[in-house]
Amino acid sequence: MSTTAVRVIEVRNLVKHFPIAGGVLGRPVAVARAVDDVSFDVMSGETLGIVGETGAGKSTIARLLGRVLEPSSGEIRLYGRDIAASSGPELRQLRTEVQMLFHDPYTSLNPHRPVGAIIGEGYEIHGMHPAEGEHKRRVRDLLRRVGLDAQDENRYPHEFSAGERQRIGIARAIALGPKVLIADEPVSALDLSIQAQVLNLLRELQRELGLTLIYITRDLAVARHMCDRVAVMYLGKIVELAPGESLYRFPRHPYTGALLSALPVLRSLRGQGKRELVIGEVPSATAVPAGCRFHPRCPKAQHLCSQHDPPLADKGEGTVAACHYPLTPEEADRRLTAGAT
Repeated sequence: MSTTAVRVIEVRNLVKHFPIAGGVLGRPVAVARAVDDVSFDVMSGETLGIVGETGAGKSTIARLLGRVLEPSSGEIRLYGRDIAASSGPELRQLRTEVQMLFHDPYTSLNPHRPVGAIIGEGYEIHGMHPAEGEHKRRVRDLLRRVGLDAQDENRYPHEFSAGERQRIGIARAIALGPKVLIADEPVSALDLSIQAQVLNLLRELQRELGLTLIYITRDLAVARHMCDRVAVMYLGKIVELAPGESLYRFPRHPYTGALLSALPVLRSLRGQGKRELVIGEVPSATAVPAGCRFHPRCPKAQHLCSQHDPPLADKGEGTVAACHYPLTPEEADRRLTAGAT
């Protein structure tokens, strides 16, 4: 990331609550607090990772940033412009500047259209109508750029492997020249050998195109490989945000330490099956614990933790964490050593 980087995205006190309907009249009987008072910045050319267990709220943030969902409250600014307040021509322009890459490379592609039409559909949606020859040239250039053959434009999604389909999704996402790419677990459905190829392609395109990347994942090993900074989410909140190497060397929040201790070896790439990363179950987003929401599962919890929700606070080395009793260097080292084999 450049030392002259500018602030591309500013998120302030972002909230997204989903009402849960029930009863005879279908009135809301509860509220799922998917994202609860989240704030962070993303700098130009940076890769910010957002990690956490299922239900942490990371994919909801991705959809809020891409205006797939509307926030309940809070602000999201792109180069100072309020995304949530944008409409009409301004919103259409915003959608060209922020693109999304989804985790399932098959269901995100229309099976009834050839890939050339899929890649070029952004031109149609946004009223861009390059001459027929220019349109074809752009699509073919995009196919080559993501490692496919220009002649593939006439084939259909089912004729490609999963890794190739994700390359098609990447070509579609960069077709309009976005400034920000939001990648929501883009390799989780791919084999390990293919994951590395796709991740390397994303990094190469980021350098070539000057993209700012927001990378959503459950896999901390992949986040280490990809991200300049990592935000760790738990039950709708960011509990720690730190430069990548600092986070892996010295996690401050007990939840981050638990996630890292579950990695047998901190390799740059490693597949992970579904497993319990810390003791107990994640509470429901409709019944968030009082105080620190991690305290029922936290080995360091004390009475204060059940009474007061700690704010994100500076813990040094560019790290902020929301914890009354953060890990000491010795505790962090013991956890990481225990997780290694």
